[in-house]
Amino acid sequence: MKLSFSTNGWNLPIDRLIDLCAENRIDALEIHDVNASAFSDEDVFGKSNLSALKKRLYEKGIKISCFDAVGNVADIENAENNRKEIENLIDVCAALGSKFIRVRATGEYSDELVDKMQAFIEPVIVKAKSAGVTILLESMGMFADTGRLASFLNRFASDSFGALW
Repeated sequence: MKLSFSTNGWNLPIDRLIDLCAENRIDALEIHDVNASAFSDEDVFGKSNLSALKKRLYEKGIKISCFDAVGNVADIENAENNRKEIENLIDVCAALGSKFIRVRATGEYSDELVDKMQAFIEPVIVKAKSAGVTILLESMGMFADTGRLASFLNRFASDSFGALW
């Protein structure tokens, strides 16, 4: 069985996290917030550092199973910042050979908001598809209801957009 753990709640530098995985025979990391203080000092996920990180992960036999976007895709007022975050994560995934990005939608469910979310997510899915990355919408918040989640996913019919249960 392959194991991974999330960096959510951990404030350790990436090298220490990689070493912990290797020491404990954990196969992968789920990176929560690439802008976390533990990562920002060294700009670990900056474009100029991704090759070195990829090499370090390869040498230790560790993968990054998923990156978590911390923005709320239902927060349309901050859509531009959320789009930039996800598009940056797509680039990071492509550079590191990672395949998944987790997104969340919290807030009051409404058909109008869901329509706005669709307009927001469609171009992100196009970019993800071209990079070989899948965006995973977590079944929580607005989409804790499986019927709502399935209905929203069916608007796209894309293998580059799925659910994370």
